[in-house]
Amino acid sequence: MESYSVTSIICPSCTTALDPTDDVCHQCGANTTSGADTNDALRPRLMDRPWLLVVVLLHVGVLGIPLYWKTKYSTSVRLAIIAASIAYTLFAVTTIVWGCKYIISQFRLLA
Repeated sequence: MESYSVTSIICPSCTTALDPTDDVCHQCGANTTSGADTNDALRPRLMDRPWLLVVVLLHVGVLGIPLYWKTKYSTSVRLAIIAASIAYTLFAVTTIVWGCKYIISQFRLLA
């Protein structure tokens, strides 16, 4: 049996190259010493898919902030998603309030 010198390992969660002595990934905080299933390590998490983030953003707005923060994107991207979520929610609420006021004013004109 041959022996090999390992110069780096790959994080099973975010695929960052790490030192072989690292027990925790410095990028995502995943434990690198546990025996992770290779299929699970290669399969991306559902919340890390951009199309799902767009759907969540458009449907739940600021209520999705905890979900946005748990993604594996960089901190600056996560903050941008959260800022877009807040801006979209403010726009949506303003539009709904304006629309309701307009509809009410139209009913008052009919009466």
